Amino acid sequence: MTTAAATSPAASAPEPLQSYASILRAALPACIAVSAFAVSIGLVARASGFGFAAPTTFSATTYAGASQVAALGVLTGGGGVAAAIIAGVLINLRYIPIGISVASCFKGGPLRRFLEAQVVADVNWALAHKGDGHYDRRILLGAGLLMWAMWVVGTVIGLAIGGAVNPQTLGFDGVIPAMFVAVLVPQLRARRSLTAALVAIGLTIVTIPFLPAGVPVIVGALAVLLGRKRGTP
Repeated sequence: MTTAAATSPAASAPEPLQSYASILRAALPACIAVSAFAVSIGLVARASGFGFAAPTTFSATTYAGASQVAALGVLTGGGGVAAAIIAGVLINLRYIPIGISVASCFKGGPLRRFLEAQVVADVNWALAHKGDGHYDRRILLGAGLLMWAMWVVGTVIGLAIGGAVNPQTLGFDGVIPAMFVAVLVPQLRARRSLTAALVAIGLTIVTIPFLPAGVPVIVGALAVLLGRKRGTP
């Protein structure tokens, strides 16, 4: 009786507060890095002559640092809105394979699944990975929602600081690359994962001189995705 009770699903299931606490612990370092990068987005936007409304709305609805940087670069460099949108879309094409990998985590009808998918980003996707292609739904959505809130708050802080601080002087421009490396390293313990990462990196580097911005990343990601479908690294 005692043994059966101890091993039952009800007894072994984590308490809700413990679950939320574990999500917070897993996401907190990434949230700090994400908010720091968002501050730099706000600083750049403010220094480029934007007000509060447009950059804040951009962060709240786009939630994609790399594409926001690309779009801001196009707009501040004299490019049009269409060119900025195309640059952002090309960079965000990486979410196609990411979305395929976590599709089973979304529940309910089309509207609910669409709304849940909006909080999926590179970092919470990596944090939620449990191995063998499986993902923790609570971390994926819980950490994603928390990081989205920090992203918007960070943008507002950057806008409030205005042009008083140079983001490159503070090293904010190096936060996201460092965070991605920190997120990637724990995923490379298996030989198959390491091989996949090296293939993706190699293809990305080789195709950078020949393809538009954002597309080399997609080439590397799709190559690994196709290899996985065929049973190869």
